[in-house]
Amino acid sequence: MGPAPLPETGFLDDWAARLRQVADRPVVGIMLRGSHARRGATEHSDVDLDVLVAAADQPSADDEPAADDRPTADDRSAAPSPGARAGR
Repeated sequence: MGPAPLPETGFLDDWAARLRQVADRPVVGIMLRGSHARRGATEHSDVDLDVLVAAADQPSADDEPAADDRPTADDRSAAPSPGARAGR
């Protein structure tokens, strides 16, 4: 007799998506642990998951500028220096 199957992938995907929506901090990972991770689960085994969240002082991905909005090296070199005056 082989290991018991995990719950359907659709169930776990839906659960993870709902968790990410309601979590106070950004979810950075979900780890499977226990007998299912060791492939030793039986029909009576539960599913053990660890949810990893960002540190409280770490900004969420929503707070960071998109890659297209970040200044490039060309943008920075074209900007006038703080001491530069117009018309010179």
